Amino acid sequence: MRRYFIWTAAIAGIVCVVWLALFVSCEPAQRATFTLLEPWRALCRLVTPEAWQTPGNILLAVFSAFFGIAVYSIVSGAALAAIVAAAQRVWDRPTPST
Repeated sequence: MRRYFIWTAAIAGIVCVVWLALFVSCEPAQRATFTLLEPWRALCRLVTPEAWQTPGNILLAVFSAFFGIAVYSIVSGAALAAIVAAAQRVWDRPTPST
């Protein structure tokens, strides 16, 4: 179990760093990120007080994008680690002798 947690953390860290690097350096990646994070931004709008939701609140937008990327990275890391664990169980299964 500990090994799969380490796999999840490693994959999530790699995905998060690569995604943030692309987000900072490339405008098409920014557009794709905002498209992918639209459900996350809707959730953030629900929990953010009305007074903070002013146009130009860049700090709020940056925090929303950063935490959205982090959450999506953790979810994708857990999914990939689960796929690796399932594949490893299938490959390690002994073959039936006939």
